[in-house]
Amino acid sequence: QKGLVEYAPYEAAGLTPEGQRRALDVIRRHEVIGRFLSEVLMLDAGRSQENACRLEHAIGPKLVERFIEFSAFFEESPRFRSAWLRKMGLPCSCRVAGKLCRHCRERRRNEDE
Repeated sequence: QKGLVEYAPYEAAGLTPEGQRRALDVIRRHEVIGRFLSEVLMLDAGRSQENACRLEHAIGPKLVERFIEFSAFFEESPRFRSAWLRKMGLPCSCRVAGKLCRHCRERRRNEDE
């Protein structure tokens, strides 16, 4: 009815070009939200994915773009990132993940010079 699925009796169903576009959009929103929840809000992987599944259908394109922009700012702003992580009670995200993040590697490199 919505023109998203192609179906013929006794044949495999498939997505129309519009159905493919919408499916890819949902996947993109899920990935963006999941990354934001885990990398910025520091939720564990399970909670990030669970909440991304709920949110991917409820938010619009403008909010997705804001998540992307904020995540980029967060990644590119070591001072802000450090302040945020301290506020969250975490010394650094790399300690959560078990490996050094880019910022800690750079800090260690600068300390060694």
